[in-house]
Amino acid sequence: MYIGLDIGGTHFSVGLLDNEFNILNKKYVKIDNQDNALTVISNVISEVKQIMQDKEIEAIGVGIPGVCNLETKQLVIDQKHIWRNENIIERLESKFNVPIYFDNDANCATIAEHVLGALKDIDNCMLITIGTGIGAGIILNGHIYRGANYTAGEIGHIIIDSNTKKEFEQCASLKALRNMLKQYNTNDLKDVFNSNNNDIIDIVDKWLDLLSNGLANISNILDINTIAIGGGASEYFEYFDNRLSKLINEKIYNKTRYIKVIKAKLENDAGLIGASMLLFGKGN
Repeated sequence: MYIGLDIGGTHFSVGLLDNEFNILNKKYVKIDNQDNALTVISNVISEVKQIMQDKEIEAIGVGIPGVCNLETKQLVIDQKHIWRNENIIERLESKFNVPIYFDNDANCATIAEHVLGALKDIDNCMLITIGTGIGAGIILNGHIYRGANYTAGEIGHIIIDSNTKKEFEQCASLKALRNMLKQYNTNDLKDVFNSNNNDIIDIVDKWLDLLSNGLANISNILDINTIAIGGGASEYFEYFDNRLSKLINEKIYNKTRYIKVIKAKLENDAGLIGASMLLFGKGN
């Protein structure tokens, strides 16, 4: 059996998985904004111990937002600033006598979707996570692509506007959409996507245009076949999938091909499932 950990800025999830990556037990734990790194690490260790109990665990896999150097086991860039002065991998290794594997959280989710989920058997594809920010995991020729310095997939940081220095995720994330809608006091995005208000419709159209710009550009560069939408946006996928797909395919350079846009399958469990697969080099 294995432990999968998916650590984010607002919560972490821990799961116990069997040899076929079925989740036998899991727990989601909120991270308080006031918690420092040591408190979060202590809570993570406590939850891992509880879920392990007296079971024989072969390895622990960890997904973390940021740039992960798999050779040095260092978090090079910590997007959420949780581990600014602490190394969670070293601390886990000091507490548990099992191998510890880690990778970027989007890569973990992509590996899980490629092995078991919506991207299964697709050799050239991406998982795009759209929520507070925008992240991605890339599969090229059947393997996860991490890049020369483990920074591949950080598409949220593409500069969209050179004058304002606005990044892709500042323009096209769910947070960006909510900011664009602030004056309308709309809490439920389902109502937004179904709205008959022309101003709201225009805002959604602008958001989809910006989102499709980024995804079409990336598709042109990587020549992928399929984009899976994950993260918070996947909850609303049915409300915008046809429009987003149409826009992307209008903007790609090679009109003889068609980019499929699909919904990610494993939802909130993708990260911890993919983390537990790191032991086996899935996606490598």
